[in-house]
Amino acid sequence: MFTSNTQIIDLTVAELESILEKYIPNLSQPRTTAEPQIIRGLKAIAEVLGISEKTLTRWRKDKVIGHPTIMQVGNIITANKADLIAFKAKRKNL
Repeated sequence: MFTSNTQIIDLTVAELESILEKYIPNLSQPRTTAEPQIIRGLKAIAEVLGISEKTLTRWRKDKVIGHPTIMQVGNIITANKADLIAFKAKRKNL
């Protein structure tokens, strides 16, 4: 048991968590706003979509897939994994 005079170093993890939950609401709930997972490179993007690099290149040329799903700055091609999965589901339903 702890009191207001107990040093932090003497607390157990459970006691510290109970104190933090009292002062920081929703501490035990998992965060839903995770950082977007960025995929880099044609090979990795094609792998997420389940297609070959050649097909991905053709789709980009024919503007089947492009900005904002896939972005290119200089020689670096990136995509948000969530956007790719949404595109894949949409493409499958067409």
